[in-house]
Amino acid sequence: MFDNLDNPAEHDGATLLVDGDIVAYQAAASADGRVYIVQQKEGHEYGRFKYKKEAVEFVEGNLDIALEIELVYEPEPISHALHNIKLNMEQIQALSPSGEMKVYLTGNDNYRKQIDPEYKAHRKTQRVPEHLNECKQYLLNKYSAELEEGLEADDLLGVEQMLYRKKGEKSIICTLDKDLKCIPGLHYDWRKDVLSDINPVEADLFFYEQCLMGDSTDNIPGLKGIGPKKAEAWMSDALKDDVLYDEGSRNVALYEHALHLYCQKTERLEDELVEDWLERIEELFRKTATLVWIQRKKYSIWTPPEESDG
Repeated sequence: MFDNLDNPAEHDGATLLVDGDIVAYQAAASADGRVYIVQQKEGHEYGRFKYKKEAVEFVEGNLDIALEIELVYEPEPISHALHNIKLNMEQIQALSPSGEMKVYLTGNDNYRKQIDPEYKAHRKTQRVPEHLNECKQYLLNKYSAELEEGLEADDLLGVEQMLYRKKGEKSIICTLDKDLKCIPGLHYDWRKDVLSDINPVEADLFFYEQCLMGDSTDNIPGLKGIGPKKAEAWMSDALKDDVLYDEGSRNVALYEHALHLYCQKTERLEDELVEDWLERIEELFRKTATLVWIQRKKYSIWTPPEESDG
């Protein structure tokens, strides 16, 4: 679906829209000093490993000794994290040497948490890299990163990309986040060094596939038993020649087709009226769609296409 573009140099002059959340987190995590220590229960240390797989292999190769694995963090100096930011930003800038670079960070009070308090709630128990706040502040100071209260970096990237498309100007979303594939246009993954062009049909398809799957990384539930392959196969069947190139008709067809699978996968409760069952399904779909939706206009949340103002 997403093809490499053979000549990135032809995109020089494009505005680079950078996902600062990922740049900051990746840099902070790389300097977080994660170490897997293999030791006896009494405390004698047998080895230190960067990757858990290596530690497990060592333990499995020494089953005659009672060994256990302990994960510890010994953060490196902040300068190491900032150096990683610099390297990533230089790589991104090389994609469009004369182009402007705009960096975006997530603000506080995400509106999605008002829709569902469980949105990303599981992350509260996950470790936050030691230097994450300093990395974000570095992006604010060094690269004039922008953030807006209530919105995620993803939303700001989506809004900006659509504004540039409307003006007929070239921009490139620079991120490692698959969620942004619901925004048409050029995308750059600096980890894989891949530049992709996502057309509007692919972007709409991806959004409705997300509505079916949910997103476990953000704690958004989807339909049981529906993964990427099944979601893609189901949604592809919705696109007929008569709706493929008309955005309004296409989105109505995709919405109705996705909603049909929700009906198949959602059991009607005992004594539940049909109209109540359908209303419950529509509300469930609306909730999931609103959570996975990346804004294309600032402060505009998702609505069913027949209700959309376009």
